[in-house]
Amino acid sequence: MKKRWKIIILVFFSFIILMSLLPVIFIATNSMMSEIEIFNHYGLLYGQRDGIIEMTFAPDKISLKPYLELLFLTPEYFICLTNSVIVVALIMFGQLIIASMAAYAFARLKFKGRDTLFFIYIVTMLLPFQAIFVPNYFTLNSLHMLDSLEALIYPGIFSTFGVFLLRQFMAYIPNACVEAAKIEGANQFEIFSQIIIPLSKNAIGALCILLFIDYWNMIEQPLLFIDNMTKWPLSIYLSEINKYQVNIAFPASTIYIIPTICVFLISRNALVEGIEYSSIKG
Repeated sequence: MKKRWKIIILVFFSFIILMSLLPVIFIATNSMMSEIEIFNHYGLLYGQRDGIIEMTFAPDKISLKPYLELLFLTPEYFICLTNSVIVVALIMFGQLIIASMAAYAFARLKFKGRDTLFFIYIVTMLLPFQAIFVPNYFTLNSLHMLDSLEALIYPGIFSTFGVFLLRQFMAYIPNACVEAAKIEGANQFEIFSQIIIPLSKNAIGALCILLFIDYWNMIEQPLLFIDNMTKWPLSIYLSEINKYQVNIAFPASTIYIIPTICVFLISRNALVEGIEYSSIKG
């Protein structure tokens, strides 16, 4: 009986996984279609032909021309790709520094009103983007940051999520480690950099992955804060490709999702362990 249930559960979750992977498989296989084949199958979406949409997972003839056209004849794609890399890299670097120091203060230092301040600080994490859009817009406008990459970078660096995740982990690091360092004469910075940070590597790894996925795929902020197309991240530019350059839409989307998949596959253990330990300890 138990074996039968195990088989049923395995089949069920295998089906769920397959359904989740179908869009990725669909994009990857269609990215190797020729321009003529793309319009034969999906031309109805763009008013190119009459009839019905003919979705398919396998191209009639494999062609790498869409990739060549994207990589060598579409400079806008590389500009937006560079924007995405710059924004994500700076947000990750800045937030790791700010979040780790703030989390250490909230978790290990004792000062009056610490817990109340942390509660007020974290409340902002619960607010939807729509609730803080207007004050963010006016703040960025007063700082002359609208229509620039800074409009995406600075709000991302000071996001509260990283502080919350790391604080949950750091608060439950055994006191014996810290006390031993104090006996040896270590100051607060040495305790933070040589004890707390190495012991928090799983939580930091999980935070890096979550930050990458979140900001690599951000939509609302660039749509509202950036008008200049040359400052768009790749997540926004893909919508323009889908509108006007359908022949390279699939390869553009395929290249776009590769970094996310690689980051997840390489660091999935750190993600699971970091979130698991943070939630258990919190």
